[in-house]
Amino acid sequence: LSSNQISLTAERQKQIPISLYPAHMDDAKLEATRTLVETYRGKCPLFLCFRYPDAPPLFIETHERYAVTPSVAFQQAVDDLLGEETYYAKVDTTVPERPRRSWERRGGGEVSDE
Repeated sequence: LSSNQISLTAERQKQIPISLYPAHMDDAKLEATRTLVETYRGKCPLFLCFRYPDAPPLFIETHERYAVTPSVAFQQAVDDLLGEETYYAKVDTTVPERPRRSWERRGGGEVSDE
């Protein structure tokens, strides 16, 4: 997603998966990732996606204390630390329910001829 798309959809993001490539991770990078996630604490669930060369991706949902606040700044920080294309947002694509207007009636708005 582009930064404009992320800023427009941040409030609609259902979860944030971050791809990790174990062959390129070490203790320092894992600790830096934890610190980064704690810096952007929020309510959006964070998933870690471990990618191995000869296996399907393995997704692990983190504890709720590692939930994040999606933002362009968070995406950029993840990209800077782990490389581009490691952050991607899962956006809620369902259409939000339209709020009922005060003049709308429960019965469908029909007017009786009484």
